[in-house]
Amino acid sequence: MKKKKKTIIDSNIFKMAVENAFNHIIITDSEGIIIYANKAVQKITHYSPTEVIGKTPAVWGKQMPIEFYKKLWKTIKTNKKPFSGEVTNRRKNGEKYIAKSVISPIIKHNKIIGYIGTEEDITKQKQIDKMKSDFISIASHELRTPLAAIKGLTSMIFDGDFGKITKNLIPPLKDVQLATNRLIELVNNLLNVSRIEAGRMKFTLTDFNLQILIKEVVDLLEPISKQRKTLIGTEGKINYQVYADKEKVREIFNNLIGNSLKFVDSGKITISVKKTISKKDLIVVYVKDTGIGISSDDQHKLFNKFEQISSQQYGRPQGTGLGLYISKLIAKKMSGDLWLEHSELKKGSVFAFSLPLSGTLRSIKSKLQVKSESDQHPDQK
Repeated sequence: MKKKKKTIIDSNIFKMAVENAFNHIIITDSEGIIIYANKAVQKITHYSPTEVIGKTPAVWGKQMPIEFYKKLWKTIKTNKKPFSGEVTNRRKNGEKYIAKSVISPIIKHNKIIGYIGTEEDITKQKQIDKMKSDFISIASHELRTPLAAIKGLTSMIFDGDFGKITKNLIPPLKDVQLATNRLIELVNNLLNVSRIEAGRMKFTLTDFNLQILIKEVVDLLEPISKQRKTLIGTEGKINYQVYADKEKVREIFNNLIGNSLKFVDSGKITISVKKTISKKDLIVVYVKDTGIGISSDDQHKLFNKFEQISSQQYGRPQGTGLGLYISKLIAKKMSGDLWLEHSELKKGSVFAFSLPLSGTLRSIKSKLQVKSESDQHPDQK
């Protein structure tokens, strides 16, 4: 066999590539003093490379809370790992901008000899996202009143407030009622998405017993589960004290169990709770069903905004494509997460979400994060 020829990059080509890169790139020494800056630094910060060399990135930075920088330095200096995140910085003319920043330690013989940082200006992208979010929020608010009126009037017609309904009017009126309810659900979900993404959804974190909440959720869903001939039960120990927003956790449960009920016929839905081995300050809640399962082609769509799995081919009701997306956002806001643990066609699915245990460092961190966001957005709802 012919040996594959190694391609060696000429150092001059490498230098030119870095110098002319679209994103701004800086290299610092181990103390954070800038020793190199490419051309894009001037394009983004309006400081020339010669103006920043010999200084620290504080020249255009220091616009974030002190906790942000503590976390940054702990990640890159103590843990010796790359840090990535969105940063608000300031240009030379005083104008603030938002950047996607990645900072990595340069390590030699297990010792940090410097850092390399890149920035991508995403200010316009964030402004467009905000405009979209504001439009959705305003449009949703405007739709709520007429939809509520349609729902109320339809209910009054069915109650006989406008006289007896003829048989031929019942089917179209039921279609109107169903479509209205779906639109109201969509509007509420759109409002929730815009609030969460903008940091304007209020979270009230408290210590509460997960077992009590699970019982309340199961009891409320019992009439629907009986209609579906599906048993909802628990398995193992579920008596854990968690630190989260009780009503938001209830919403996650309603979403996951509600989804399972759509895809289970005469089956079983089981809720179980386990402590994690890697992160002992978290518990993981599993919602397992014996439903139709989700194909591997559809699994990647589950947590995307407005994406729906192809449920109609199974004769199942179509959702808004926002339920799981919202639930994942909610879980993350409470220092947890939500994911698909496992799914197999014709056998069922297992969804999981994590929450901080009461009295742990993660619960304290969650409290601080929620407070920080509420301080930035006093108009939370």
